[in-house]
This record gives sequence, structure tokens and C-alpha cells, in this order.
Amino acid sequence: MDTKKTKALLLALERGSLTAAAEELGYTQSGLTHMMNSLEDELGIRLLVRSKGGVKLSPAGEILLPRLRELTACAGELEREIEVLREQKKISLRLDPPAWRQLGIIVSQRRKNDKSIKLLIKCAQSKICPRQTG
Repeated sequence: MDTKKTKALLLALERGSLTAAAEELGYTQSGLTHMMNSLEDELGIRLLVRSKGGVKLSPAGEILLPRLRELTACAGELEREIEVLREQKKISLRLDPPAWRQLGIIVSQRRKNDKSIKLLIKCAQSKICPRQTG
């Protein structure tokens, strides 16, 4: 199930109309109608009741609404986590032991603002040394 469709559905419900939601999302009204029809066809049930006054949930839509909200929220969280992972950079440095402590202090200070920073110090024999942050 495409969560873009569920996000559009939730927005249409908030705005009370497909036209208002389409305008906000940058779609045409007919394009958003097609998207909602596609979602309903995919699920095999009608989610919306359409009228000249706007849209509202069908009885089945009312039952599924909490799960559709959860799905959309989880998809948003997943997208944010993926973006964080994409932005992370891995850097390898070869340092003598006296520099480890200073590097650890610098990284600890930076992590106060950016929790995605990690430091793993390895000894020459590829053993993990006792001092780690992150």
C-alpha cells in the first residue's frame, strides 16, 4: 500500500474535500480522485463517501481510520530515520593512542548537538579499545 495515498486521504478528511487536499498537495482534483479510487480498489472497500459538500469516511473507513493514521505516521518516521542514515558519514582515522582521548572529548561535545555521531576506537590489532563513545 502506497502511504502517499493514505497521507492524501487523511489530508482530504482534514480539509473536508478532495479539491482542497489536491490543491495543497499540488495535484489536480481529478488526479487525487484517481489516487483515492486506486487506494479503495487496492483495499477492495470504499473508504470515502463523496458528495457535493465534500468527503467523509464510509463506515469501513471509520473502522480503518486509526490504523491508516498509524501506518502514515510510521511511514513518516521510517522516512526520517532513513534520511538520517543517508546523511551519516563514516570517517576512518589512524591516530596514535595519545590522540584518542582528545578525539573522544571532541566527539562527546559534538554529540550533544548531533546524536548520530558515533566513535569507535580500534587498536592496531583490530581489538576494540576500552574507550568508546556513542
